[in-house]
Amino acid sequence: MQLRPIKSFAQHFTNAPVRETELVQLGPGDINLKDCWIYGENSFVNTASSEARSSWTVLGRQDLMALILPLSWDGDYRVNGWYSDPGDVYLLDGEYEYCNVGQDRKVLFIAFERRRMTREVASLSRRTYDELPKGHSKFQIGLAAAENLSKIAGRAFQNASPLDQGGRRFGISRGVESEFFAQIAQWILSLNLLSDCTHVLDKAAFKNVRLARGAITRIPADQLTISTLCRVAGVGRSQLHENFVEIFGESPWQYILKRRLTSVREHLLDVVSTPRSVKDTALMHGFFSGGHFAKEYQSMFGELPSETLKKTLTEKSQL
Repeated sequence: MQLRPIKSFAQHFTNAPVRETELVQLGPGDINLKDCWIYGENSFVNTASSEARSSWTVLGRQDLMALILPLSWDGDYRVNGWYSDPGDVYLLDGEYEYCNVGQDRKVLFIAFERRRMTREVASLSRRTYDELPKGHSKFQIGLAAAENLSKIAGRAFQNASPLDQGGRRFGISRGVESEFFAQIAQWILSLNLLSDCTHVLDKAAFKNVRLARGAITRIPADQLTISTLCRVAGVGRSQLHENFVEIFGESPWQYILKRRLTSVREHLLDVVSTPRSVKDTALMHGFFSGGHFAKEYQSMFGELPSETLKKTLTEKSQL
């Protein structure tokens, strides 16, 4: 299984069963996204890596659940504000969004249809399960169990067939997927994951940040204020500041700035709907001073926005 480079976060989630996604690059440098996917009828497996510190916020499909196993990272790795240690794994509920923050990260993501996995677990345990647990959960399973989960995913990759020529997307047969479900269910039962966990939806900081992020998305850039975010989240300025630092390691305004910069870059990298000019794209994202915007952009991404657009246009002309 070899990870392949991709140009943008949007490309990473092409054909993925998600409702909403958002990338915010939080630290300077090249994010250098790479990934590899397996698709089944009721499941998918993804291994992804990135370099520059960034936050990935994802709202999955409601009928899915997923195991996320952080494989390696530099510094700290957080999921909904919870710090991870080697040997930690998360069981995520597609009903709710999750946010992970890290640098030089590599992560294994295994998603499956909730009802089918519930049936599989019930069959193996010979007990009746109405449904797998609701919400996101964190488990401290240890390095050996984490390695076993990686091996299950590795075997799925070994039995997969290419779906494209780029070596990024693979498919598995129904028979392979059935065996995959059985192995994951057995792994879950062997660790007693359905009764021994820490729920990671409980942080007040994450709830407040989620409300504030919704306002950041809805309110035009020239009308957005910290006072508005505080009112929406129902907290004061100092509390909102602490909450953003706890989840992202950034103040609210720094997060907003870097969110806008990342969104501009994603647009400038889009070879399908390439923007007409840097100026129009910057204005659309709330940057009204061209000189200040270009300086901030270059500081974050290591090149001028005009250079990014030029590269995209060159690539587009060669398609």
